[in-house]
Amino acid sequence: MQGVGNVGGRLVRLLADAGAQIWVADANENLAREVAEETGASLCGIDDVHRIDADIFSPNALGAILNESSITELKAKVVVGGANNQLATPDDDLRLRAAGIAYCPDFLANAGGIVNLHYQRSTWSPARLAEHIEGLAATFREIFETAAKSGAGTGAVANAIAEDRIRAAGGRR
Repeated sequence: MQGVGNVGGRLVRLLADAGAQIWVADANENLAREVAEETGASLCGIDDVHRIDADIFSPNALGAILNESSITELKAKVVVGGANNQLATPDDDLRLRAAGIAYCPDFLANAGGIVNLHYQRSTWSPARLAEHIEGLAATFREIFETAAKSGAGTGAVANAIAEDRIRAAGGRR
């Protein structure tokens, strides 16, 4: 977990409650230490966390963390996190694909929080919220399958699907 502030910290707590083994890093070392002590996570340096041999790398703080250099050092097979603009360049989307790393674009990873906020501010039902969140999982499956068939990166496919849906809803690009 790279970044244990609002988003990353909540995610660490949820994962710890589920029994996951977690490494945490944050530019604020005191915060990282507090979260690690609270959750039983292991501490790691902010510049080394992406090198951990883990199932998932979750960037939740710094933009452009996924770049030509860091992608070659990733040991995880999945990248999903709340940090905005995780890719340093559009080419990094294809670098992740070439490295065999599944990448969930940041705006899709963050969509659950936006959806939850919408339902909190409207006349929402927990069942409708759960249905909407499950729709996000279906969207990621669609993105991943389309990327696999086309050879494109998941970021490019996600952008194309988002643009198509905005146009279909009458929005502007």
